[in-house]
Amino acid sequence: MGGGDDTGVTPSFLRELYSIGEAVGTGARVQAATGFLKQYFLESDLAKFYKSYYKASVGKSIAVVGDKMGSNAGMEASLDVDYISR
Repeated sequence: MGGGDDTGVTPSFLRELYSIGEAVGTGARVQAATGFLKQYFLESDLAKFYKSYYKASVGKSIAVVGDKMGSNAGMEASLDVDYISR
């Protein structure tokens, strides 16, 4: 399956693939993503994602609840946090 751009599969590609269009969820006050196997996300990576793909969230952050975050980002954890916040 092809798609996306030179950087890979993008949010706009996924929106088109799943026929979501510009729909945005409403009404949810809290969303959650959990991490396993010492997988973490980095705030700096999330900020880059927002800058590139979700400008409406530039400058926003995500609260971490529970265990302290590690210093090494995990691919799965980063993708989970990037896309759940979109």
